[in-house]
Amino acid sequence: MNKETMSKLLLNMNTDEISKLFIDMNYHPEKHNKPKTLFKDIFVSKEALDAHSWCEKNGEVVFDIDYPERDTITKKVFNLTDKKIYKKFDPLLQKLCFKSVEEKIEQTFKSTEEQFEKLCNEENIKKKDVNTKPCMLKKLYAEILLADSQNCPNRCFLFAYCYKILNPDVELVSGSMGWEGVDGEPHYEWG
Repeated sequence: MNKETMSKLLLNMNTDEISKLFIDMNYHPEKHNKPKTLFKDIFVSKEALDAHSWCEKNGEVVFDIDYPERDTITKKVFNLTDKKIYKKFDPLLQKLCFKSVEEKIEQTFKSTEEQFEKLCNEENIKKKDVNTKPCMLKKLYAEILLADSQNCPNRCFLFAYCYKILNPDVELVSGSMGWEGVDGEPHYEWG
């Protein structure tokens, strides 16, 4: 069964049906009750971290990318409520996380810039006709990327960074994120 078929199946099942299916498949997903605290546990690859990124203002979450279909499945599988739980990494660990995804984010912005320039060329728009201040173009690219966020799962660091570009007064944060279980115990899906 492919991932898309499995996702559709799980979306239409209740928690008991999902549990029975997993037992029948001999699949036992693990609930993660403790946030990760070491970079070696977070680093997956050059392009991926087992961590989450969001934006805060005055200690309150003001931006967090949601993927309702994927999140619904996770919440059903682990019997979770809608109450989100966030735990910031310590400042050094956050710095390491942001540094490790920096190159991928820069590549994404560069690719967006190239696509934008190609579109301008196709539409015969001259560079002088476009506000070419680098900070304005970076904001435009951030808007373009955020507009397509639902088609790019697992890019929370990119989208939180885009939000930060458009809202400089917010704090870019990384850490663990999950939901509270029906039993009151946390489940950290990322980090």
